[in-house]
Amino acid sequence: MSHPSLISLSGWLISVVENAEHNMVITISHEDKTPISFVEDLSNENGTFGERFTTEGIESKYRENGDPEAESETVKTAVLNYTVSLICDEDNHLNVFVDHDADGVLSSVIDGGDEINLTRTFKEIK
Repeated sequence: MSHPSLISLSGWLISVVENAEHNMVITISHEDKTPISFVEDLSNENGTFGERFTTEGIESKYRENGDPEAESETVKTAVLNYTVSLICDEDNHLNVFVDHDADGVLSSVIDGGDEINLTRTFKEIK
């Protein structure tokens, strides 16, 4: 099993690990500890998995203060045969992109966790 990548990105806390079944698991939370919401699917026809997330706390700040216009930040990490790109955009939304780097293909993404600690489990077929 690989060592976990623990990433802090503009208030987002992301763990990227290999689990006992040799799948990659991404766990996402935010320091505001409010529920995470799926915003949109960013996947493309080239096989890149992509999703955008926000939290109730971020959206509440928008309603009170308008758009944040924050600096965009990007972090990349790799686990197993996956490259994970994490981008916190100018709206403080977290964009997660996963590319598969080997001959296997991404076969399924399993949702899990709860509204505060969201997880995605990535399985592959060889």
